[in-house]
Amino acid sequence: MSADEHPAPTPEAPAGVRAGGRLGPAEHVRGRLVFAGLRAHGRRGGDDVVRVLVALNGLPYSRCGMAVSKRYGRAPARNRLRRLYREAFRLEKDRLPKGVDVLISPPRNSGEPTLAQVREALVSCTSQVAERLRRRQRPESS
Repeated sequence: MSADEHPAPTPEAPAGVRAGGRLGPAEHVRGRLVFAGLRAHGRRGGDDVVRVLVALNGLPYSRCGMAVSKRYGRAPARNRLRRLYREAFRLEKDRLPKGVDVLISPPRNSGEPTLAQVREALVSCTSQVAERLRRRQRPESS
């Protein structure tokens, strides 16, 4: 692979975080313990398009994870929804708050949303929940 296909991280971006339109390996929430910590310490939010669980991660960038249960449908439908969530995160990562882990899942009894709906809902819901988290943390650190 040439250097043109994979841009080098910028001075602001740590290793594993890709600048521009690609997601690097460090931008994915992976591992059972990380998901458990996110579920234990995160704050929930959402609307009729997405549900988000947001927790501060102490990093200069945001990370994304997805949880789509079998209740949503068969494997092709779940995989299509995960691809949609991943694409929305990739396109909107510059508009999302920095320093948070985001776990994205579908709300109950939801249909298949469009990419535009997911992009807008992801930014608005994540920003609202991250602001609540930061407001809650400020009095403790003062």
